[in-house]
Amino acid sequence: MTEGLSGGTAPGPWAGLIDVQAGRLAYDAARKLWIARGGVKVTRGTDSVSADYAEVDTAAEKVYARGNLTIEYLGNVWRGEEATYDFRKGTGDFGAFEAAVPPYHMTARDSRRTSPRKMELDGLMLTTCDPESPEYSVRAASATLEDNRILRAKPVGFQFGPGPFFHFPSVP
Repeated sequence: MTEGLSGGTAPGPWAGLIDVQAGRLAYDAARKLWIARGGVKVTRGTDSVSADYAEVDTAAEKVYARGNLTIEYLGNVWRGEEATYDFRKGTGDFGAFEAAVPPYHMTARDSRRTSPRKMELDGLMLTTCDPESPEYSVRAASATLEDNRILRAKPVGFQFGPGPFFHFPSVP
């Protein structure tokens, strides 16, 4: 691993496409990755990934990040602890996350962005209340979110406080 950059931006032919900023940067020549620690922000166009730690492949335009993770893309903000993201394809594995698109709050146990237009979600909870203790919520075992506006979910349950009050089972 090559050390020597501190608090800067990764140089190179892709610097115009992918900008890597961190408190500490190192280049791992064997794996051809930038290793970024402390206040990491990786940006390409309007998409960005912020975290405590990241491994960035500037040639493939991919990032693995963990710790206090925030991913911003297409005007959306996703927060979690660990994710991979492919800037070129607009896809990634976001894991567990929470997102806020006022007035909605959404959490999921696991999530994947399979295309720039489609997310797959497992263990979904959607509410307009405080997500830590919602007065009411909609929950689903699995769901897809298309074009950031069409949510398809199954099976769906409605919940007031801690208890369910209505359930739509899956239809074959």
